[in-house]
Amino acid sequence: MSVSIAVLLFLSFAGLPIAKINAENPAFEPKFSVSGMSQSRIAYETELTLLLLQKTVDEFGPYTYKKVLLEANFNRGRREVASGTHVNMFANPLPVQKFASDRELQIVPIPIMKGLLGYRALVAPQQHVQQLSKIKTYSELQAYQAGQVTGWVDVRIYRDNQLPVTTGPTIVKLFDMLSHGRFNYLPLGVSEVEKTLAKKGRTPEQVGVVPGVVLYYSFPVYFQVSKKYPLLANRLRAGLEKTYVDGSLDALFNKHFSDSVKRLGDQNLRVFYLANITIPKPLQSYPPILVKSKNIVLSPILEQDTI
Repeated sequence: MSVSIAVLLFLSFAGLPIAKINAENPAFEPKFSVSGMSQSRIAYETELTLLLLQKTVDEFGPYTYKKVLLEANFNRGRREVASGTHVNMFANPLPVQKFASDRELQIVPIPIMKGLLGYRALVAPQQHVQQLSKIKTYSELQAYQAGQVTGWVDVRIYRDNQLPVTTGPTIVKLFDMLSHGRFNYLPLGVSEVEKTLAKKGRTPEQVGVVPGVVLYYSFPVYFQVSKKYPLLANRLRAGLEKTYVDGSLDALFNKHFSDSVKRLGDQNLRVFYLANITIPKPLQSYPPILVKSKNIVLSPILEQDTI
């Protein structure tokens, strides 16, 4: 399975229109919505936004910047960004369900997190951690039941890949269900798993992270901007292109996620690679580029894929 560098970096969306820069253009005013994100993502994406704005001052001029914690659910948040009034940009994976407001959002077609959101560590009751760490084949993985929040896109991804999954209304409820044996493991983002366990008050005596095993599926994150601000979308793209070339994106990513990069770089890691058919076809084959191990087990969907 191969993916060209062009697909990796610029992932085929329609190109952004090039708007002319002239003296009549006002100073840029990016208003970044950080609703519903983890603190680590807020810190990284905030610093990245400022880096991109600073790197493009010569071409695009001065700017002001505002970070907004918007009290809204995901769908309303997208509508708010599309309107461009209180917020005009945010960063997120592509939604499965399309809404009318999405037509008013411009995707900046360069991923910003190296696919990190697609890596899932397995959390299990302590008495089952070692047992799960020994699974080697996809059929062995299918013998265990995952837990996931109702309505999250991950539920569909697991079911598409023929993995049994039980749903619950919240993460807290899922931990309770896990402790009562309703399912066998809870997949959580590799970059957030320890913080999530600590935040939810789960002790090492209760649950543990299964060593040496992760799930992975393509889950790229993009800046998305109100179409009322085309110059801002252009500016973010220009800044990202520069950071890819000069290495500053790599440096910033490693600064914020070095622990995750180290974990995923384990040569003995076993990676169960799932397909994400909820996103456009060119993105479904985005590979696990943070993984150094050759021990990758493909789901049946990917086994049949000729990409």
